[in-house]
Amino acid sequence: MHDLDRQVTYTIRGLPFRATTDRGTWVPGVATRHHASALSHAFEFAGDGFAATLHYRLGARDAFLEKWLELRRPDGAAYFLKEL
Repeated sequence: MHDLDRQVTYTIRGLPFRATTDRGTWVPGVATRHHASALSHAFEFAGDGFAATLHYRLGARDAFLEKWLELRRPDGAAYFLKEL
């Protein structure tokens, strides 16, 4: 990612994560897809009944990095997230 105000480029490296739900613990492997733009990156993971998208976004005029995770079940089944 490139910070336009400071003219600095940052390398984004994902950290491993796991999700513990009432259906067990899911540890995703390597990202199956990657989407990038000048200010954001998104990494998609899938397997074992879950799918996730990990997002990173640099504020257009801010000096912060926003990070969030979307966790879902492809079959639409409900689950209770215990720990991430």
